[in-house]
Amino acid sequence: MQIGTMISQFAIGRSAAGRPALSSVAPALSRSFKAVCRGWSMQRAIIELSAQDDFVLLDLGIRRDQIEAAVRDGRFDLEPMRRAGHR
Repeated sequence: MQIGTMISQFAIGRSAAGRPALSSVAPALSRSFKAVCRGWSMQRAIIELSAQDDFVLLDLGIRRDQIEAAVRDGRFDLEPMRRAGHR
């Protein structure tokens, strides 16, 4: 295969063998790696918050059953807390 053909194949995102070139695979690998890292950090945050006592969680404005939703969504339902007379 001539060098010009190889360059044109890589330019369109295919290797000479017809497989995706590294330049087209790298963004997918990067997204997958970031998703795994995000999952690990969310799990670590859930573990850290679960280790706190109820008074610390109350100071943060969440209950124990709201930890996962607060970490995952970044928000939680405050209405039950307001009805109970907290903040």
